[in-house]
Formats: sequence, structure tokens, C-alpha cells
Amino acid sequence: MSTFFSISRGSKEEAAQEYLRLVENLQESLEWDLVDIYYTDGSKDSKLNIAAIYKIGERNRIKYATNWNLGPYMEIIDVELYTVYRALEHLKQQRLEEKQVYIFIDSQAAIKRLQLNSLTGGQELVFKIT
Repeated sequence: MSTFFSISRGSKEEAAQEYLRLVENLQESLEWDLVDIYYTDGSKDSKLNIAAIYKIGERNRIKYATNWNLGPYMEIIDVELYTVYRALEHLKQQRLEEKQVYIFIDSQAAIKRLQLNSLTGGQELVFKIT
């Protein structure tokens, strides 16, 4: 299994266009169930940390969605990493054959943390993910 991380170097608008082209190119693979696409998100306010994932299918229909209240004490990067971990756990339970998997993460800090794979903050989740 190989892993590839990508952060667009363009503006937000250019990154959005890259994303739309990629998902459009994957639509046929989604129809044939050859690809899994997950989206992750973490958010924080003064009282809560919320983690959520969802999986889309053809024509961007949501096939699976769930979320968790992680309480008020986690750092947001840990919430973002937790969502990636849970997406992979869901994938592991559902997967019967090899597929390409795309996990879209809206946190550059989380992506950069996963690329490092070193002994710094969030290491337990990073090791579980990688």
C-alpha cells in the first residue's frame, strides 16, 4: 500500500478547481465502486470539539456520514487527525478488495503532520494512521 499527500500550491480558488477536476475524473471509478472518497473535518469552539467524516459515491451522493463530540480539551490538530484515523477505521471495516482511496482533509497542519511522521504532537494518531 502506498500513501501520497498533496497540498495545492495555488490559491484557494485554484485548489478548488483542482479538486473539482479530480473528483470529476473519478466519477466513473465511483460508479464502478473502484474508488472510495472520504471527507474529514474537525472544528472547535470554546465548549466542544466536533469531528466528522463522510464518504461519497457516484454523483456526490453521501454513502456514509458520522460525527463525534470529543469534548473541549483536544487541540484542533488532534481533532483533525482523529477524523482521518476514523475514516481509515471505517474503510478497514468496509473494504473487501483493493481500491484507491482519497481522503480529503481541509487542514494543512494535519497533512503536514502526517507527512512528518515524527515524534511530535499527535504522534499516537499519526502512527496509527500511517
